[in-house]
Amino acid sequence: MLAMGGRAPEFTLPDQDDQSVSLSTLLRHGPLILYFYPADFTPGCTRQACAIRDLHSEIQSVGLDIAGVSPQTPESHRSFREKYKLPFTLLSDVDHAVAETYGVWAEKSRYGRTYMGIVRSTFLIGADGKIARACGALYLLDATQSVGQLPLAAAAIGCDMLTGTGRKFLRGPRGTGFLWVRTAALERLDPFVAEIGSATWDGHGGFTWAQGARRFGTWEHSYVNVLGLGAAVRQALDLGLPAIAQRAVTLGTRLRDQLGELPGVSTHDLGQTRCAIVTAKVSNRAADDVAAALRRAGLNVSTTVAEHNPLDTQDRGVHPLIRFSPHYYNTEDEIDRATELLAAQAG
Repeated sequence: MLAMGGRAPEFTLPDQDDQSVSLSTLLRHGPLILYFYPADFTPGCTRQACAIRDLHSEIQSVGLDIAGVSPQTPESHRSFREKYKLPFTLLSDVDHAVAETYGVWAEKSRYGRTYMGIVRSTFLIGADGKIARACGALYLLDATQSVGQLPLAAAAIGCDMLTGTGRKFLRGPRGTGFLWVRTAALERLDPFVAEIGSATWDGHGGFTWAQGARRFGTWEHSYVNVLGLGAAVRQALDLGLPAIAQRAVTLGTRLRDQLGELPGVSTHDLGQTRCAIVTAKVSNRAADDVAAALRRAGLNVSTTVAEHNPLDTQDRGVHPLIRFSPHYYNTEDEIDRATELLAAQAG
């Protein structure tokens, strides 16, 4: 995937009318939203395209243009565009060369079958040809699954806001979380309500927001849970996030590799760097039934929810999946035991 602030690779592709269109041509109109999608007419891609269509006038009103890219032919794009009255350009990347250049052509899986395809991705490219920040777009990163498992450097990532939860890999109290906001982004964001601690009354008909991200906080909260969150953060920092990440990734890799070798079991994790979250499916068995059996055997697992992953569900059709989340304190023997228990269910 391309880095924020880097230059977007130039390309020339045929559009829905089989006319050659280059990135530099698109950028003549100003900043560009360039989105890659797997295929015309699929449920997830249709839903995405129609949502963009419905927001197109608003997108243009803030000075942005938009174009979609997928491996289908210009003829397919023309039919897709006409059927759903899409007012934006669709580009044909039949040999997926541009998708590869942008780092969005990767291994995927569907119903246990592994194949190469486009990972749904969006880039905001400034008129100067640079990714995202040149356009002044705000970038919110939901780091819920990463906090406490992997090192996070908001400045290096380039995000304007980063959110995380206290539970999961950070191992803090349920019901706690945090929000980090880049100082330069604060004045572009208004909290949805002014609370006692988030603003100061000016004595008349107005108020001043509190300094920093405190303006987004709520007045009522559990002090005990906040102290627990602080203890969890200190423990993670004392242990060292690089060491935690190395241990978590090692355990995840061990489990994923073992499960992938079991007859009747498939794993479904995406990404170039895979973490300690491992998802799997047993053929001809309902994920909920398998997960319940594993829990009865003393293994703490959960299942993914199709409704929580609508686009991925429509793209890959794999949810629900059995979800394993080994933590740094787990042992190799426990990983091997998890494999044995799942093998028994698959057998």
